[in-house]
Amino acid sequence: MQMGYDGCYSVPSNFSENIHYYYQFLYLFPATCLNYRILWTIWVSHRQFYSTQSFYNLYSIDCLASILAMSFEILFTRLFLYFPQFCGVLSGIVGNSPIFMRIYYCSISYFKAIKPVVHIFVAINRMSCVMFPVTYSQNWSNKMCIMVFIIFAAPFLVIWNTLISRNYLGYLNGGFVITYEREVKWASLSLMQFTLVILTVLITMITTFITFHKLRNMKKRIKASERSLCIAAGLISMLFLFEAVTESLFAFFKDAPWLIDIMVYIMWSTWDFLIVGSPLVLLFVSSQFRYHVLGMKIGRTQRVSSIQNPPPSHHTSHHHLTVSRNQDKLAQSKRPFYYWFRGISNFEILIFQIFFKIRRRDFLNPKRLDELFRKIRISIEF
Repeated sequence: MQMGYDGCYSVPSNFSENIHYYYQFLYLFPATCLNYRILWTIWVSHRQFYSTQSFYNLYSIDCLASILAMSFEILFTRLFLYFPQFCGVLSGIVGNSPIFMRIYYCSISYFKAIKPVVHIFVAINRMSCVMFPVTYSQNWSNKMCIMVFIIFAAPFLVIWNTLISRNYLGYLNGGFVITYEREVKWASLSLMQFTLVILTVLITMITTFITFHKLRNMKKRIKASERSLCIAAGLISMLFLFEAVTESLFAFFKDAPWLIDIMVYIMWSTWDFLIVGSPLVLLFVSSQFRYHVLGMKIGRTQRVSSIQNPPPSHHTSHHHLTVSRNQDKLAQSKRPFYYWFRGISNFEILIFQIFFKIRRRDFLNPKRLDELFRKIRISIEF
């Protein structure tokens, strides 16, 4: 592998590089759709149900950051790197657009910095849920605006040097990447991101330990639901730990010759695991949330948090009726964006239903097939 700064150079096979983009697109695009579907569920289709739950308000920020980050990766980062046949044209356009390079690089760095910050607040949220079950909901609701401001402002403490530094192109394996020359030499972006991710892992480990300790004195039904979210937080922390390992390589061994040889393999692997794996973990540990997002039930429906969710009442019993009426009002208004989003959502649900039916080995059941074809027909007609 070669890396230079003088211009594009040829590689033995363009297709061998293109194939990297194709297989990464196969998991990045569905992951983008899944994060969009989760965001649609929290903000639109089940807004009244989730708007009062601080955990999902925080997690929706993570979904929004993931959607924007993966869109940038698909449209720009991977396209620039894995299509050598377009390197000359694209590098000429991008290299002569310093404003675009500045916006692109700062945005990508911001998305990578905001996800650990969100996860810190999510971990503290779960701990406070079991430590202060009586006042938890009210305290987080009253301070949510302040916390959201901190979440959006904190990443600038990590990326501030990229805002004032010059950007340039680095040519790698037939393609190119956008990088930067540090204006303040000691303020390495990789080192700051590594510090932030390590801090996230440590805080998550401490809060998860406290949460498990407090769960021992709680009721069995509450303990089961909270344990699931603790497991999810632990798994996501492992993903952050892998990201920390990658960031440490760039922070401490950036000029090492051997790092260039493995850069193309590790540059985005751990980042992809993080943004793709995070929503999957939450969906698999929460039956209720999975039902709201994908429209399917697998096993017993279990609340995400018995503490967080209020007991059944007149208001909650009419939740689905209220949501249906709200959707009818939107439909009657004939807003174009509503039909576009709703159509994509129906298509995504069908894809995930097919996947889980195959997984449960009842896909070839004639009744299941009839039901599936009926849904496909309705989706197309919609």
